[in-house]
Amino acid sequence: GSEIDADLLRSWTDAGITAILVEPREADGIGLALEQAAASAGIRIPTDLSVAFLGEAPASTPTRIWTALALPRAEMGHEAVRMLITLLEDPDERPLQKLLPCAPVDGNSIALASSVSAYT
Repeated sequence: GSEIDADLLRSWTDAGITAILVEPREADGIGLALEQAAASAGIRIPTDLSVAFLGEAPASTPTRIWTALALPRAEMGHEAVRMLITLLEDPDERPLQKLLPCAPVDGNSIALASSVSAYT
């Protein structure tokens, strides 16, 4: 979280970026750093910049419950072992890929960007 500051967020929004997907790292304070940098830059989350976390979201802040995509970690491990066994038994076996769904975790850090119009 130490590399996140107002200038970085402002450069992203100035470039037209309206949403970011963050891979959290354990105890790095990224949620709080995002909140503070956005406030310093005058950027409103989620009105100006939506933020979602891939995996477990950091702790909520006084004004924010982070939106996240929960990873199916146990199923990922199971599938990885299954694919490894398949590859060991038959190195020519293809394809060795499986898509697994991520479950949305509701929060208040994503919204339709103010610069994007919705079609109904």
